[in-house]
Amino acid sequence: MLIPVPLPPGSPRPIKHEESPENLEYPLSHLNGWLTPSTRFFRRNHFAYPAVNPAAWRLTVGGEVSTQLAFTLPQLQALPQASTWATLVCSGNKRSHMEPPPEGTPWRSGAIGNAEWGGVLLRDLLRLAGPGPAAQEVLFVGADQGIFKETGEEVPYARSLPLAMALGPGPALAIRRPGAPGRAPSWPLP
Repeated sequence: MLIPVPLPPGSPRPIKHEESPENLEYPLSHLNGWLTPSTRFFRRNHFAYPAVNPAAWRLTVGGEVSTQLAFTLPQLQALPQASTWATLVCSGNKRSHMEPPPEGTPWRSGAIGNAEWGGVLLRDLLRLAGPGPAAQEVLFVGADQGIFKETGEEVPYARSLPLAMALGPGPALAIRRPGAPGRAPSWPLP
């Protein structure tokens, strides 16, 4: 679900690479502080924003676990919370500076942002579920989906993380940005 973020008067205009799926960045000269404001955070999407019914939305934990789990957003918010500062960089950042230019979105230098993120530590959720002995990776499957250009198949956006890393002290499911007004465009999990 796209949550429009109005630009304050005098704000720099984004560099829009695509309307749908939305892919935009801001000139690097306007990313000049420690905190990247929500209104200037780059947006990288492979597919269109999904329509999400907040009342019906659930985060499920399944697969090679001893206990299958499902959480509503209020249930996730009731769990112990942590926060951390993290810099996010699109792997294609500065693609437009390469010679010859590779295929893909022609990102300049603004597909980078730094923010404080808050949420539930991934290890806490995984401990509740109890990963089985055969578990190797944690697969994150998004609600956004679309046609994979190479095969013509409809697929969800998905990424994985090695289980050992997921059980470490850092990875969290970000459900809020402390100090940032409103919800992130990728609500409920940015």
